[in-house]
Amino acid sequence: MKTAIEVRGLAKRFDQVQAVAGIDVDVREGELFGFLGPNGAGKSTTINMLIGLARPDAGSIRIAGIDCSKNPKAAQHLMGVVPDESNLYPELTGFDNLCFCGALYGIDRRSRETRAQELLDRFDLADAGGRKFGGYSKGMKRKLTIGGGVMSPALNFALLTAFCALLFAASLLNVRRRWIA
Repeated sequence: MKTAIEVRGLAKRFDQVQAVAGIDVDVREGELFGFLGPNGAGKSTTINMLIGLARPDAGSIRIAGIDCSKNPKAAQHLMGVVPDESNLYPELTGFDNLCFCGALYGIDRRSRETRAQELLDRFDLADAGGRKFGGYSKGMKRKLTIGGGVMSPALNFALLTAFCALLFAASLLNVRRRWIA
C-alpha cells in the first residue's frame, strides 16, 4: 500500500514548552490511525501541523507524496478534516450543510447535491436531511460533521481531530467498505 502520511522529525515549541518533539509517523492508505495521549501531549498541535494550521519548527510532512512545506494547498485538497466541535451551521439543513462543504471543495452544484444525498444515505441520515442541523441529536450532529469532512470524493483520507471521533471508527470502516466494495 502507498503511504498517505509521512512525518519525519516533526517538532513544535511554544515559548518554553516543547509541544511536539521530533516524531516520525507513517500511515499507509487504508489504515486507521490515531494519536492517543494525555492533555498537553501534542496531539492537536501535530494535527494542526498536518492540516496546515501550524508550521513546524523542524521536520517534514508529506501527504500522498506531496511536500507540505513546498505545496501546502495541493496537500490540503487531498484531505478532509473533522474538527472536535462541529463547524456546520445550525440554521441550515443537513443537506444544505453538506452542499456548502462541497462548495468549499470546489465541487459543482449537481455533483455536490448528489454527493450530499449519498452521504446522508450512507450515514443513515436521509430522513433528517431536510431538517435544520441545530435540531439534530448529538450523535446525528457528529455523523453529519464527519460527512462534511469526507464530502469531496477526491479525498485520500480524513483526519478526525477528537478522540470521540474514534468512537465512530466502526461506522466509518463500514462506510469505507461500502464505497470501495
